[in-house]
Amino acid sequence: MSSEIPKNLDYNLTASEVETVNRKLAVAGVQMVVYSAGSIGPDEAAARKVFAFAKSLNVEFLVASGVDAAILNKLGNEFAIQLEHSPVRLNARTDFSRVVRRCTARSSRKCCWSTAPIRRSSS
Repeated sequence: MSSEIPKNLDYNLTASEVETVNRKLAVAGVQMVVYSAGSIGPDEAAARKVFAFAKSLNVEFLVASGVDAAILNKLGNEFAIQLEHSPVRLNARTDFSRVVRRCTARSSRKCCWSTAPIRRSSS
């Protein structure tokens, strides 16, 4: 992350290290709006660590995958963090309106899906 904190920016940082990150962000006059966690683990306990870490950084949007969307939505509501489920296994035949309906049916919070990983073939 930096020479001062030679670690990844993730939930393994100590409270003191998170405080240092927040202080540096404040001095720079910026907010970490989005935190991309990648795959966050197989269950709610693993996901909870990521959400708590994101909340400690005052993150507004969490980009995550690897756990059931219902768990992500539950924790998004609990921690008041918006979600983007990404990357998702989609293909050219994915019915995006169905995906959005499923997502919004599970949560009243904003929920969006990244389509960036999709590569459509010309055939």
